[in-house]
Amino acid sequence: MTKRKRKSTNAFDPEQGLRVCEKRCDECLFSKNKIVDDARRASLIEGMKKDQTYFICHKSHGGPAVVCRGFFDEVPNRACSMAKVLNVVQLVDPKTGKPHAQEEEDRPEANGAPAVRGRGAVTRDEERQPVQVRTLR
Repeated sequence: MTKRKRKSTNAFDPEQGLRVCEKRCDECLFSKNKIVDDARRASLIEGMKKDQTYFICHKSHGGPAVVCRGFFDEVPNRACSMAKVLNVVQLVDPKTGKPHAQEEEDRPEANGAPAVRGRGAVTRDEERQPVQVRTLR
């Protein structure tokens, strides 16, 4: 078996933003079907919290690095939080690193869900609040 090499462990791309798996895979580190034992999982998460790094989905090997969706949803992380705030999250297919083309009936906004705008962050215009800036003296 030939081991595939990842081009980079950086899931951030200046054009796309932070690439995050569009959904959790069937072997997600944050599911019952994870491919490591609980001790290894805990060790991985502890190390990522300490180093302020993110977990790369193992299904993205061979292509661009993509943040694990389970990690993105469940583990507080500075890089992921900043990407959310800056509206630079791109939900992608982990194997290609590219967004899926959605059929019209599959689009979330067709079912009343918030539309995906910009680089993939979900927002609603009515939820946007003006930012108040205070000058400190």
